[in-house]
Amino acid sequence: MKGNVETKVEFLKSLVEDDSFIIIMQEVKPKAFSFIKLAFDGLAHAEYSLFYRQPGKFDTESRRLGIAILVSRDVKLKFAQVLNRALMPDRTLMVDVENKGNPLRVMGLHSITGCDHKKAKELQFFAFAEAVDEYRPDIVGIDANEPRIDHYDIERMCFFDNRNKGDGCRTFFKTMHKFGIVDAFARDYDQSQWVDGQCLEVSHKIKVSGRPVRYDFLFVNSEKFKNYKCSYDLEASLAAGSDHSVVILEPKTLQ
Repeated sequence: MKGNVETKVEFLKSLVEDDSFIIIMQEVKPKAFSFIKLAFDGLAHAEYSLFYRQPGKFDTESRRLGIAILVSRDVKLKFAQVLNRALMPDRTLMVDVENKGNPLRVMGLHSITGCDHKKAKELQFFAFAEAVDEYRPDIVGIDANEPRIDHYDIERMCFFDNRNKGDGCRTFFKTMHKFGIVDAFARDYDQSQWVDGQCLEVSHKIKVSGRPVRYDFLFVNSEKFKNYKCSYDLEASLAAGSDHSVVILEPKTLQ
């Protein structure tokens, strides 16, 4: 959540209006979270990863970038925790909620960057895969800083080699697929529009090269979410001061 927090909050509010909602946010600093919590007071429950993994005395600013999850007041918030076996638990948050009698488990995840952390990025992804295997989430929102080459078929995605041939991220994506947790946008992607080497949709542009990438994903339980629309809106997100696109899922039927 880089940039003006007030503008981003107004943008988010314009998206949810009076509907039930779950919002997953990345790179949220403590001061920004305090503002967000106050802005959504009365509208949403607010959970924050730094509640559960507090920055230590010698932690740098990179350990003060948390995950925030907001859940509208009509949805019951039952439990929250970080993934303690991850290298950076502060970049993770899991909540259990109940919506009209339907239990849902939601994960917010933020990948370590390979530029700064190399092999640690792979190890973090192995921890994410382990968590998916253990906890079986229904919704996963992630800034993956991957893939190197996008595709609508996970088997044909290519990942960065962070001293482990990209196997950490590959294992994470395949573990999701194994348990029926699908890439919400790719599910209904028009495969006739596919261009080799291009991303399915642009969610971010690399600062140095300007290369368009799809690093931001929503994955959903294919048994619970069957009739929905998933979309990106990079232009509106940039106008609100973000450098990544919002990913919007509008479910029509929850079974």
